[in-house]
Amino acid sequence: MLDKKTQYELAFAALLHDIGKFKQRAFGGKETEISAEVKSMEGQFLPVTMDSRYSYRHALWTYSFFLQDFFQIIRQLRLDLKLDWETIAREAASHLKPGEKSSFSYILAKADRISAAADCIKGEDNGSKAYLSTPLRPIFSNIDPSTDHEIIKSNWAYKMTHTNDYEPYATFPQEDGNSVCCNYKELWDGFTSALAKIKGQISCQELLRKIKDIMYCYCWCIPLATNDYANDISLYDHSITTMTFAISLGCSTDENRPFRLLSGDISGIQSYIFQSKGESFKGASKTFRGRSFLISLLAPVYQIGLCDSVGIIPFCDLIEAGGRFSLLLPNTEDIEKKVRDYQLKQEKFLLEKYLGTLCIVTDLTPPLDEDDFKAQTIKGPDKGVFRKSDTQDCLNTPSFLS
Repeated sequence: MLDKKTQYELAFAALLHDIGKFKQRAFGGKETEISAEVKSMEGQFLPVTMDSRYSYRHALWTYSFFLQDFFQIIRQLRLDLKLDWETIAREAASHLKPGEKSSFSYILAKADRISAAADCIKGEDNGSKAYLSTPLRPIFSNIDPSTDHEIIKSNWAYKMTHTNDYEPYATFPQEDGNSVCCNYKELWDGFTSALAKIKGQISCQELLRKIKDIMYCYCWCIPLATNDYANDISLYDHSITTMTFAISLGCSTDENRPFRLLSGDISGIQSYIFQSKGESFKGASKTFRGRSFLISLLAPVYQIGLCDSVGIIPFCDLIEAGGRFSLLLPNTEDIEKKVRDYQLKQEKFLLEKYLGTLCIVTDLTPPLDEDDFKAQTIKGPDKGVFRKSDTQDCLNTPSFLS
């Protein structure tokens, strides 16, 4: 199990490992924007192709982000832990050319591979500059039951804009060619400006959350891979899942099966919120909103408490919506005992506090390996591209909490 300081160093490296894709697109790939110091690191960070060219140049832009943008911000902060930012920068940029097994870059490379394998479908490369004009596409075309598991390339796309854009329906998908444009430079300037506003004394946990929130605001609309068939995975989503996988990989004591998924469901939501049973009373709407707010806090608070009990930093959430959540935990020798003890503790609290009106039902899977998160891609005549994950089968496997 990694100590908290090392976990945060790994988490920052994982969260920002692909930020170079954002900066590279913002400057149109013109490497005159990269300093000579960064350019001198090509051999260390970039893999070499068969014809002896350096490839995946976004890794160099990631290092450029750290040295030319982020380090200036870090110098203004007073953190509760003294992190090795130079190591974080180098390891993040080395994820495509990783070092030895114990290095961050090796863990990142594996986490990156698992995250990408679960989401991306390899498509055609539409040219060397396609990454500057390929938009993020919505998933809505692929949730129609009539398509079964077929992956359909959507005719709609998201406009590149931050989530604070006050233009009506700015974050709704639009038809290609109408108002979908690639404002990468404008987004990048907003992103770096938002980061620069982080100042003063702050904990590593708060800093990681702030960067995560800022990335959501500006990277939600950026496609992870421009040669992906569906182009429906954002840079933000990939960065978050890579960080989650990296933390579990780094803290697991089982190299072959390093993961455990914990699924939770808050039971009794409607009964708790509307416990007045239709009776009208003064301030009812405020009471309902207050109860709804409390419900929205239960899953994050559960996660923070569980992570503290397990010994990992509270950044292991994969899904949290509608009273349901999924957490990715490291597979350690005592993980089952720690989860069971924490579950009993919170059940006792909810019983005493809410008299059984609310409860959190959880289930922990057996140990999982990398292959359990891989998507199976099937191509057939006149049937398009299919994507299916084995993870759901794992979630249906009985566990000790069942």
